[in-house]
Amino acid sequence: MTRKNIATFLAVASAAAALADRAAYTPVAPATAISADATGFFRAERIDGRDWIVDPAGRAIPVLSVDHVRPFAWKDRNLGYDVYRRFVETNYPSKSIWVDETLGRLRSWGFNTLANDDKEALLRNRGLAHAATLYLGGKFATGDDPDRWIEKWSGCCTGFPNVFHPDFESCVRERARELCAKERGNPWLLGWFLDNELKWWGPSRNTRSSLALFDVVRALPGEHSARKALETFVAGRPVTDAMREEFLRMVAERYFSVLCRAVRDADPDHMILGGRFASPFLRMHPVVWEACGRHCDVVSFNCYPWVDLDSGAVLDAKNGRPVLDWFRDFHLWAGKPLMVTEWSFPSLDSGLPCTGGAGQRVHTQAERAKAAGIFATTVLSLPFMAGYSFFMFHDMPASGISASFAEDSNYGLINNLGRPYEPLVSTLSQIQNEAVALHAGAPSTWHPDALAPEADSFQLSERERFFDAARVHPAHSSSSVAFHRYEDGHWVLSNSVVRLSGRTGSRFMVDEIAYARKEAAPAEPFSAVGRWGALLKGEKDGAPYWVDASCVDSVDSERDGTTGIVSVVIRANGNGTKAVADGRPPASLDFAITHRLSLAPDRSEILAETVSLENTGTEPFLLTQLMMRPFAIEKDPEETRYAPNLWKGPVKGYWLLSDGSRWGVESFDAGVLGASLLRNGGTQHPDVRCMAGGPCTLEPGQVWTPPLPMAARIRRISTRP
Repeated sequence: MTRKNIATFLAVASAAAALADRAAYTPVAPATAISADATGFFRAERIDGRDWIVDPAGRAIPVLSVDHVRPFAWKDRNLGYDVYRRFVETNYPSKSIWVDETLGRLRSWGFNTLANDDKEALLRNRGLAHAATLYLGGKFATGDDPDRWIEKWSGCCTGFPNVFHPDFESCVRERARELCAKERGNPWLLGWFLDNELKWWGPSRNTRSSLALFDVVRALPGEHSARKALETFVAGRPVTDAMREEFLRMVAERYFSVLCRAVRDADPDHMILGGRFASPFLRMHPVVWEACGRHCDVVSFNCYPWVDLDSGAVLDAKNGRPVLDWFRDFHLWAGKPLMVTEWSFPSLDSGLPCTGGAGQRVHTQAERAKAAGIFATTVLSLPFMAGYSFFMFHDMPASGISASFAEDSNYGLINNLGRPYEPLVSTLSQIQNEAVALHAGAPSTWHPDALAPEADSFQLSERERFFDAARVHPAHSSSSVAFHRYEDGHWVLSNSVVRLSGRTGSRFMVDEIAYARKEAAPAEPFSAVGRWGALLKGEKDGAPYWVDASCVDSVDSERDGTTGIVSVVIRANGNGTKAVADGRPPASLDFAITHRLSLAPDRSEILAETVSLENTGTEPFLLTQLMMRPFAIEKDPEETRYAPNLWKGPVKGYWLLSDGSRWGVESFDAGVLGASLLRNGGTQHPDVRCMAGGPCTLEPGQVWTPPLPMAARIRRISTRP
């Protein structure tokens, strides 16, 4: 008997022993009026125009799942131990007592399934269904042979296997036989996820276009088997986006056909639940959804939406596209039931930093419960949604999962001392215990409570707040704002506490932002802190661009006679080129962006506004985002981290300088989406992301102006007395 046959024999024998020890299946949900034939296993079925998961007893249910249910979390690197593991070991006399309490909690909260990464075997086959992830493509893209991957797999949202490798199919089949044998015949298993968050869009930040896999493969060494397959596919033809799409279709068809055939041969009883797609709104091309739908029973994806807590709208991002439109597109492309396999809304009042990881942040657990309730009822009411999986059972550690994976957020149903977040679990309990009726088309009995009114100042734009503050403290002749322009192109805008200076032709919109020194009569009264720039993120010919404004074209000034505010209006040009692999001339992207920076008498804050963007080239391009860029004068400042995507809270981005002060930006404006001030060695990456109204195409000569306020306050926060 060969080693492979021995392994298969042992796996089958182990599965048979496990099956003998399993408790008899009992329904994971109460009986309902919606039912179908009982087959002994979970399956997907459309009943009266709605997609359901039918359980082994024939009861039609939506999947209501939660990730990472286990008696441990991650080590807190600051404390040196896993807080939740220590809590469980200290407070539960045995693991079985923890299991009993956890299963009771989850069922009382309306959950019926354990989803991704439930590593505690004692939880299984005891009242809740479970799903498992096989990592078939991901595990193939590991090891020492670079021919096995297009990008090497190292865990969450990484890697992509070389589906053209001569051993791909045989290795996938062997792993499927080994893993699926353990669950074959088990009625408690919901089904199999093939992988988790593979990078269908390519490996690097600069290739995250939905068609980029073609160019990624074409950049591989000539002897790589994927590169050889691509060259055979191209066969000397000119490269077009239609060709890129057809190549991606071929890759997706081979991936899903090989994996699904291997799983069904190893286990014909259970559903295949898709690949838990990441970044579905922007990076997953329709041909991948189509291939997944052809071969899988359910198509799964992870998404972290933005919920407008005032209107109840659910968007793909702040000021973005409604997720209902996206979900309908996904279903149209896939033609199969959909399942959201990660979603969550961290809250700052949990005490965790909430700076790392995906998702909209909110201020309180009440806001978190409201956001969760709105999204849950939205998903469950859609006829083509098979259910969802909440991310996740317990919180992240305050120090982040690791030094390289800094998720430190309040994702949990419980905190790491075992305490449930009551507003959240109460909301989910009410919704999930009526989920069958809701999915059948009945209105929900859950109604979100109105939030307390926000302070009026939060409803004002940054420009309005800046001018109102100047009116409260009117200008005096002894502390006016002055603008000077010099013949050599230099200019200076200053008041008693802050000075901006620059010149036409400069690569920065503002060469120096400086603050008044506190020493008496210094030789230089101002101390330089930062510079100001702008960046355009666009897309052309299916490829993304990040292009800096690199040459100041003109500088003008404006004065407001009522407040004494003086503004400098700076127009800067940018030009980006991208060489393409098929020998065509480089594609170019030319633009002019205008910012307005304003000072008020006696105030150190600077108002920075995006005024307009013009396409100065000869071809159209897709505008996706604009970035304000506060560069620190210091070569290598420390970045300070703030919670991103915060509901009705300021977007913040600050550098920590060597004198202990912080310098950067804040904004409440609706068009300012987030801030990321990072460094990589001596290179600074300050990006304050701005967009309003969604991506739009600019024709040559067209001028775009923000449909929503898009300004930030430039501030210095000093720790000195």
